[in-house]
Amino acid sequence: MDSLTDSRRLEVRMLEGKAGLLRIGIARPASPSLGTILILNGRAEFIEKYRSSLEILVGWSYTAVIMDWSGQGGSWRDERHSRKGHVDDFAVYLDDIDCVLGWMRQSGMETIDLVIGHSMGGHLVLRGLVERDLRAAAAIFIAPMFDIRIGLPRWLARGVAGLGTAVGLARAYAPGQQEIHPARRRFESNPLTSDPELFESFRQLLLHHDAYRVGGVTYGWLRAAFRSIAWTWQPGYGEGLKLPMTVLTGEQDRIVSNQAAALMAARLLARHVDLAGARHDLLWEVAPVRDRLWREIRVILDALEANRPTPIASLSAIAAGA
Repeated sequence: MDSLTDSRRLEVRMLEGKAGLLRIGIARPASPSLGTILILNGRAEFIEKYRSSLEILVGWSYTAVIMDWSGQGGSWRDERHSRKGHVDDFAVYLDDIDCVLGWMRQSGMETIDLVIGHSMGGHLVLRGLVERDLRAAAAIFIAPMFDIRIGLPRWLARGVAGLGTAVGLARAYAPGQQEIHPARRRFESNPLTSDPELFESFRQLLLHHDAYRVGGVTYGWLRAAFRSIAWTWQPGYGEGLKLPMTVLTGEQDRIVSNQAAALMAARLLARHVDLAGARHDLLWEVAPVRDRLWREIRVILDALEANRPTPIASLSAIAAGA
C-alpha cells in the first residue's frame, strides 16, 4: 500500500487476465465514495504516472480504478521483447478491459460514473463502449488516438506495417522506433508537454520506475493499431451511444490526429474542446491547460451528482445540447 496522502491510499494488486497478469490500482477516498471513475491510460504509461490525477479524484470523494495494459507497466510482458511496445491485436487490450470490469463488479463497483481515456486509452474507451460491456454514465477522451499522425502517406505506412509483419518482423521495432533511455530524453524535442518542469518530473519518474518502461512500437503493434483504428471508422460506428461525451485535444499535438478527433466528436455528438498551445499529454501540460481539463471533468461530475439517481437519462439531454 502506497499512501497518496495521509488519509487516502492507493492499493495495487494483480489480476489474472486472459493473456497474463494485469496490474491494477484502486484509489479510495477517506470519505464515503460518491461513485467510481475508470481511467484507461495511454501506450507506454503506468499507474504511477497518474498519481496526481488520482489524488484529485479521491479528493473529490470518488473511487478511481486504473491499470497497466498488457505488455507495459507492471503487467505481463513477453520476456524476449519486454521493452518493445508490441501487441498482435488490439483485442488483447479489450480483454484487459473485460478483466478489470469483471473484478470491479465482483468488488461491488457495479456502476461507472465516468470513464476517462488518454491517447490509446481513449481509442479503447470507444471500442469498449461499443463492443464490450463497458457501461458508464459519461466519458471523456483526452487526446484520443482516433487516428495516428505519421510522416508518411497512410497507404504507405499501412503497407510497411503489414509487410514487416508478414516477413516475420512483427516484434521488431518499426522504422524510426527504438528504446530511448530516460537519461537521453531532452525537453526541446519532446512531443508530450510544453512544461519543462513537468517534463523533468516525468523523466525522473521513468528513471525511478525503470522496470515499467516501454520503448517504441513494433511493426506488429503498428499494424494492429491501423486495423483497430480502421474498425472504428466503419459507417455508423459509435453512433448508437447514448451518453454525454467530451473530447479534449491539444492544439499542438504531434502524435494523434486532431482532425480525426474533431470528426469523431461530431459523429458521437460529443463536446469537443481544443486546448490552445497544448501538446499531447494534457494531464502533464502547463497549469492553464491542466486547469481547463479538470474544469471539463468537474462539469461532467457536477451534472452527474445533480441528476442522480438516474444520471444517464438526464445527462443525455445535456450532451445533446452541448
